[in-house]
Amino acid sequence: MEHYQYLPTFAKISIERLDQNSDMRTGAMLDSFLDAYAKTYGIACDDGTRKSAHHICSRRFPDFIA
Repeated sequence: MEHYQYLPTFAKISIERLDQNSDMRTGAMLDSFLDAYAKTYGIACDDGTRKSAHHICSRRFPDFIA
């Protein structure tokens, strides 16, 4: 899995959004943020970035629901 610092900006922002609100710490919410923020950059979230973001969230947030 990728380290946080190597993720694209849209993925970092998605993870930080979950950091701000524990009620949003679900895999579905992370996916929606990844898709929405990637779209603002004119791209789609690739599977590797998505998997890395999920892995980081599952390690960073004990209450993350995959």
